[in-house]
Amino acid sequence: MQTDRTEQSIAVALLAQAKEHPDQLALVSDSSMMNFAQLARVVAGIAENLVGRGVDRKSLVAVHADDPLIALPFVLATSLVGSRWIAASNAKHLPNGSNPTHVFRSQDAKNSTSEKAEVISKQWLLPSVKGAIVQAETADPDAPWL
Repeated sequence: MQTDRTEQSIAVALLAQAKEHPDQLALVSDSSMMNFAQLARVVAGIAENLVGRGVDRKSLVAVHADDPLIALPFVLATSLVGSRWIAASNAKHLPNGSNPTHVFRSQDAKNSTSEKAEVISKQWLLPSVKGAIVQAETADPDAPWL
């Protein structure tokens, strides 16, 4: 059954795609690849950890991750919880008063721009309950998150 996804966030559309075509290839990097089911689990794990750290609709999350298999799921997870996302390297270009509320970096991020960034551990990449998906408020469609 096809649904109209024009009113859904990108993360909700991803979850629907994962249900419809779980084994279809979703992401490919130099070192590995993920199908839609794997990507949905990783996004859910990151979203769960974001919510556990107080990330919500009012949050601006800065992320420094060189690996696209961490960076893209982080973007999708911020969308899922309704927060905004920015690459940590671009946070310095924000207008005054628009500082990130949360700053994260991958373990292997090179030249991290923030000393106070929390390190993203491998445990973030899986939800605590298999198949659990964070149910969060819908993001404000007028709030820029990317």
